[in-house]
Amino acid sequence: METIKKKLEELANLRVRTQDQADFIKKDKDLTPEARRRKLQELRQTTNEKVSSIRKEYHEAVAELQEKLQKNAFGYHAHWAGEKPGERERYTNLLNEVNGKNREALEKILQNAKLSGDTLATKAVLKEGYERGWTPIVEACLNVNPSLRESYQKVDEFDKMFGDRRSAEVKFAERVVLSGVDF
Repeated sequence: METIKKKLEELANLRVRTQDQADFIKKDKDLTPEARRRKLQELRQTTNEKVSSIRKEYHEAVAELQEKLQKNAFGYHAHWAGEKPGERERYTNLLNEVNGKNREALEKILQNAKLSGDTLATKAVLKEGYERGWTPIVEACLNVNPSLRESYQKVDEFDKMFGDRRSAEVKFAERVVLSGVDF
């Protein structure tokens, strides 16, 4: 998250510095109109290159953090299964099994997981419910296995700030911040 914030700050600082430079060039009485135009064009070009680079780094940082949070929330962790042989493969099979299931089927799998104390099946159902936006399924999974709540909440918060679940206002604000400098 810190890298993302740094990139946003870097863009904001670049915007301020560039605007100051552009204002200075515009007010410089020693420049001819042609020289002023040329200097502003050069400034615009170098600024656009810097903005493009920072924007790329920002998107890479967002993708990296998203992957890290999703792995933590929905990935396999050996310590859960007591590092038993075959558990990783079993979890992969569970993910494939729940993929595309309807709500009723997921609820049945979750009920069976609850009865048997199967944390891997609960986690697989949680992932599917989350990806499909089925809040009742997600809440049921978190109630069955409360230890999943913290890592899930981090993914959910991230998605509301940077991911697919952003509000129109958040998306607009991001576009404004990531836009180029206009002078």
